[in-house]
Amino acid sequence: MYLNYWGLIQKPFENTLDSSFFYASKMHTGALQRVLYALTEQKGCVLLSGEYGCGKTALVRMVVESLTSGDYADGDIALINFPLFTGDELMRKVLFQFGIEGVNGSRLDMFHRVGAMLFERLLEGRKNLLVIDEAQLISEPDVQIQGKWSRCLPETERHRSPSLSERWSSPHTGQ
Repeated sequence: MYLNYWGLIQKPFENTLDSSFFYASKMHTGALQRVLYALTEQKGCVLLSGEYGCGKTALVRMVVESLTSGDYADGDIALINFPLFTGDELMRKVLFQFGIEGVNGSRLDMFHRVGAMLFERLLEGRKNLLVIDEAQLISEPDVQIQGKWSRCLPETERHRSPSLSERWSSPHTGQ
């Protein structure tokens, strides 16, 4: 109905994110450039934060889209949205996103499997990117595990609200 009225060729307000509607403000463009620089130069962990509704998820989608057309092959990027999982489930989800299914055992077994997988991929010359959208949903003990992962992954992009900066940078995470 409003397509004809406004002369639009597609619906601009859908329930799912459409990166073709991304508005590259100065702030968004600067953040996109900084994140891409950190990832392409393998600077380690990247933290993207901002107020609710400021465009973090849209920016993350732009980053992932630009990387999949460049140095990153299929399976090099693990994107986890709303990590409402236990620590063990989160590890299984990370492995699944990197193409490894059916991993069971203790948390230590899975942590070792993640490390072995990352090392194998490193030897193959592959890059690894783990993006956790809404990372503030990870429980406190699991934040500590995430802190350890950020040392294992060449690039880890954590994306969350700014009110939890203290939690991610606390001495408990080793950051």
